[in-house]
Amino acid sequence: MVQWGTQEQLTPPTRAAQRAKASSRIQEMSNPKTFYYPFGYVETKVSERRASVETFHRPNPVWPVRSEAMHAKLTSYTAQLAKPKNRLAKSADAADRNNQNNNNANANGRPQLLRVHSCSMARIGQLATPKQPPNDYKPPRPPQTQVSIESLKASLSPRGEDLSAPRPKQAGPFRDPMWQIPTPAKSATPTLRLTELSKHKVIPDEYKQPYSPAREISAAAKRAVASTRVSELSSPAIRDAMDKVQFNAQAFVVSEAALKARASNRITELAQPIVR
Repeated sequence: MVQWGTQEQLTPPTRAAQRAKASSRIQEMSNPKTFYYPFGYVETKVSERRASVETFHRPNPVWPVRSEAMHAKLTSYTAQLAKPKNRLAKSADAADRNNQNNNNANANGRPQLLRVHSCSMARIGQLATPKQPPNDYKPPRPPQTQVSIESLKASLSPRGEDLSAPRPKQAGPFRDPMWQIPTPAKSATPTLRLTELSKHKVIPDEYKQPYSPAREISAAAKRAVASTRVSELSSPAIRDAMDKVQFNAQAFVVSEAALKARASNRITELAQPIVR
């Protein structure tokens, strides 16, 4: 019997399931998946994978070293690439070369050309060569094509000549704008539909004409007498002249109340000049 936590016992496998043989597809699907890290593929043992997944719920990021890598021999080029770059030494060597070139230029009166390695010259020549177009490349056709010999010797058919001829155009008006009405048209009687369509639109009965802005004053309005309140409101307001309103003889005289007034603490605080 197989138990699952605190739940009830699971159903035991049948004898037919115990004696069954797995197919090749099922065996292939039962194999554990390989882990692909961002920096490459690492092949680890199945026991290490299961222990790492069961413990940390994720694959082990530590790469196990293979036996082939332990017994491998380092090449000279790999040892050269494994050395760290010494930028200080390179900068010091470049400064010494610049100083030496400046001294040679001052002594000889002309700058001496630096020697360039043959490998760099070959690389520069390789980069300077233009790229060749692919074999299946076809250049674009010119806008003006040459007429073939067959087209020059061909003869035009009668239908082609008929289509190539321009259309004749008649000049001037095709009919006089003033023409006589025929006699049958004068004695013709219109149908009911034409009579109905020839009628103009009728104004509806609910339509009211707009009021004109200039209306006649009624006789009752002419005989009406205004009340005292209406007469008071209709009289214009009498205002003093601007010379009298703006003139003030005591404009530059300080009143006695202003002389006896005392400034408050806030006004005194605001009157202090700003210290900058």
